Amino acid sequence: MVIPSHPHLSKGNTLSEETLEVLRNYLTYLRDDLMKRTPLDYWTLVILISNMESVISANSIPDENITEIVKDIYTEATLLFSSFVKAKPDNDDLLMAVAALPEGAKKQV
Repeated sequence: MVIPSHPHLSKGNTLSEETLEVLRNYLTYLRDDLMKRTPLDYWTLVILISNMESVISANSIPDENITEIVKDIYTEATLLFSSFVKAKPDNDDLLMAVAALPEGAKKQV
């Protein structure tokens, strides 16, 4: 099933199970070796978390399966970000990325 994405994500794009699977695979890639992650990885994760939070709060996904997948990815991404913070608590780039997280995610980190 393909559904229109939330306008904050990207106008004209769609959110599908295939797209969500790509996101999940990216999280697996990031998780593989936390200590080799770069600032770009942190900021990419911040954007992913922000977009997933926007999609969840919009409640505009008619398919409950897609909604659950989005929530799972949001949870995985937030937990992964927390792992970065625990692995590198004094990293300035990471601390700036933490400050840019949406409030809901900050509470979980």
